[in-house]
Amino acid sequence: MGVFDKLFGGGKVVDVMIGICVHDPDILLQPPSNVKSIAMQSLQDGIKNASLSPNAKTAYLIARGTNDFAASEKQAAKDLPGQMTEFMKQNGFDPDKYTLEYFTEELQSEIKVLWAAAVKK
Repeated sequence: MGVFDKLFGGGKVVDVMIGICVHDPDILLQPPSNVKSIAMQSLQDGIKNASLSPNAKTAYLIARGTNDFAASEKQAAKDLPGQMTEFMKQNGFDPDKYTLEYFTEELQSEIKVLWAAAVKK
């Protein structure tokens, strides 16, 4: 076990994280002002023993709502891997060196955030 593992409990360190918020079209939402803080909070509940690296890159997108919340959620889940790969490349991260982990956070019955987190292999 290395020094880093002893200090941080050997948990997963996330270098890149992106969330897509899906919501009922009647609800008006704004992205959070501090995405890194929101990502850090969500990660604690979403992936066991995971934390954001000090230099992590984060993004938070609001999905364009359709009349059908379930269809919007399904489309966001389909789009998330591609969005994550593109965001990683734009920020100088090689997607092949990471394992992507996904989780969903339900904020209200018709407001969900679909998260992708990149953990170095």
